[in-house]
Amino acid sequence: MNSKIKNSVLKGSLFIVSTPIGNIKDITLRAIKVLSEADVVAAENTRQALKLGKLLNLSFKKLISYNENNSSTKDRSIINLLLQGSNVCIISDAGTPLISDPGYTLTNLAIKNNIKISAIPGPSSLLSSLVVSGLPLNSFHFVGFAPKKKTLRNRLFSKISYMNSTSVWFESPKRVVSLIQDMAEVFGKIQCVLMRELTKLNEEILRGDLCFILSNLKKREKIRGEIVIILQPLDISNKNKIIEDVKTQIQSLL
Repeated sequence: MNSKIKNSVLKGSLFIVSTPIGNIKDITLRAIKVLSEADVVAAENTRQALKLGKLLNLSFKKLISYNENNSSTKDRSIINLLLQGSNVCIISDAGTPLISDPGYTLTNLAIKNNIKISAIPGPSSLLSSLVVSGLPLNSFHFVGFAPKKKTLRNRLFSKISYMNSTSVWFESPKRVVSLIQDMAEVFGKIQCVLMRELTKLNEEILRGDLCFILSNLKKREKIRGEIVIILQPLDISNKNKIIEDVKTQIQSLL
């Protein structure tokens, strides 16, 4: 048999598997089947993966660590497993992998090696937050985590001000007050929806302008849980003024 044909037959498949963001019942039947049958499960956090397996009463044939700290070294070894015929699943701590998680370089290597990639759709904090936000969804921009430095944040705010679309942000509970305060200083009292612990027992959805959200958060002794922030599209009629204000702030910080 021709070696090229033989290698093609042997190749495994790479599965991008979505797992619950909170409620364990959100796992799909297909995800359970694929995870239980896969030769290898590459998990962002192996301890979290084992907890998931215990809750779902499933065991993994082989579980390996794959995260932002080791992805550069693990990519090639995972590709080799796929080329040898192993089926590999990628899972993150929660939700859909590759969304603010590692995996981009691996999927690109898989494409270059003509390896089949399949999405196993399911829970996603991005989509879940959007559909309950009540804000326009005809066009949205996923920002992810904002830069920690204020100068870089303001540059990002300037970019967002050009877009007439709803924006979606992720943030940690430790930095969320700082982010909302910076947003309020730049964008004013635009409408915001802040979601915390989506699908979990302590799920919370706050709606109001940025100043209201900021005031609410500042009254709390401690903020816990995963947070998604959604901002309404900026008023185009005020866009130029907003941009100039942002530029002035950036210049004063340089």
